[in-house]
Amino acid sequence: MRKIKAASLFLMLTLLFSFFTSNISFAEGSSSAENSSFTEGPSSGILDQSTLIKNENKAGPNSTKSLNLQPTGVKNISNDSFSTYASGLHSSWSIRIKLPKVRDNYGSLYVYKTYIDPTTYTYKTQEVYNCVCLGKGSANPSSPDSWKVTNGNTPTGTYSGYTAPPQYPTLSYGPYGVIMMDAIGGNALLSGRTGIWIHGGRSQTNLWNTNGCIRVFDNDIKNIIYHINSTDATKGTITIEEV
Repeated sequence: MRKIKAASLFLMLTLLFSFFTSNISFAEGSSSAENSSFTEGPSSGILDQSTLIKNENKAGPNSTKSLNLQPTGVKNISNDSFSTYASGLHSSWSIRIKLPKVRDNYGSLYVYKTYIDPTTYTYKTQEVYNCVCLGKGSANPSSPDSWKVTNGNTPTGTYSGYTAPPQYPTLSYGPYGVIMMDAIGGNALLSGRTGIWIHGGRSQTNLWNTNGCIRVFDNDIKNIIYHINSTDATKGTITIEEV
C-alpha cells in the first residue's frame, strides 16, 4: 500500500512539473544566450537614412500632443482597416518594422491604430507612434542567411503579435512588458524559428543585439504597449521588411 501511495505521489508531482514548465514562455535562446553578455553587445547606433523616421507624431501616455488624422473612407480603406471592419471590432492595431540590410544599423518601427471615426462612422487607420529599433542577432549577423539559424538576425515576414507581462530577467527584456510574436508568413514562417519578441532591456544609450528579437528602448516599448492596450484587439499583425 505504501509503495502504491508513493508511486501515485511521484506521478502527481511529475504531471504538475510538466504543466508548469510547458506554460513558461522564453525568447529564442533565452535559456542561455540572453543571460550571457558574450552574445549581446551595443550596436553602432546608426540610423540608416533610408529608414529615417519622423518623430513629430510621436505620442504616448505622458504626451497630449494631437495627431494629424488621415481619414479614409469605407470604400477606400487599407488592409488593416478592412480587417477591423470585417472582424466587427471598434479598434485594432498593427505594427510595421523596416530594417536595413546592414543589421548593425537601426531600423524603424511604426504603430498603427484602426478605429471608427465617431463623426463619419467610417474606419480610419493612422500612425500613432514610431521609434528606432534593432533587428540584429548574435549568430553570424553579417551573413544574408543569418535569419535562417537560431539566434540569427530577425527574419522578415508577417507575424501575429500580442502583449505579455514583464519577462525575467528584466535586465534583458526591460521592466514594461514585451510583445510576443508567432510567425504566419514570409521568411519568418520559412525559418521555423520561435520565441521572437519585441522588447527592451540592456543599455538605454545604444541598442544591443539580441538572439533574434526586435529590441527597442524601454520607454518605447512602454509607449507601444500603451497604444496597443488602447484598442479592442488583443492580437495584431506585425510586418517586418528589409529596405
